[in-house]
Amino acid sequence: MVVPKSALVALELVLVHLVTMIRCMYGPGNSGRACCHACPHDVEDSDLKRNPELKATLTRLEKATEGLSVDEQIGILDEAAQDPANAEFKADIEVQMAGVLWAYGRINEAASLMVKRADTNIDNNSVQYFAGQHLLELRQFARAMPFLDRCIEIERASGETWYLDSAYLLRAYCAAKIGNVAQARRDVANLDDEPMHWVEADPIVSKASINAMIGD
Repeated sequence: MVVPKSALVALELVLVHLVTMIRCMYGPGNSGRACCHACPHDVEDSDLKRNPELKATLTRLEKATEGLSVDEQIGILDEAAQDPANAEFKADIEVQMAGVLWAYGRINEAASLMVKRADTNIDNNSVQYFAGQHLLELRQFARAMPFLDRCIEIERASGETWYLDSAYLLRAYCAAKIGNVAQARRDVANLDDEPMHWVEADPIVSKASINAMIGD
């Protein structure tokens, strides 16, 4: 029996959505509630509460890209990011673009996009966080750390904690990987062990794996 190409494409989209949802159930700030990686929950929750227009824009884009292929989603999001009317939200829209790329396994592209945006958005904790995460996933541990440093600085200065524990855990993992034992110990000392199953890393990013790497 020959399966129509359209059916295979539809099946692929369903599988990607399911995998993405599972990977994101325990993502930063989600605390076990399912959401798509490319959705408004990627942007710090307090930002959405303070800015209804940002929330409305990201929600509209989420609905507009639902069920589309990866290239179609990226096309819509890129067009929105380049729209002068969305200039204030460009970095946040590009976080969504990186999320789509990540969900389809295109981590190199996701990392490149976030690193580029992080260089011009030094006060956007979402961009800094995902630049660090995606570089870690590419095993560029030393390069990832400054972005995680900046995310932590922003969170601590603002009193927000949306990414804080996750950023500390990612930074500790990077530190352990490059042999900076003192930094790794400082970062994990006050963290609960909540493994970051959704991050592409071996061993899994967790307090237990970090302690094993540094011999504690």
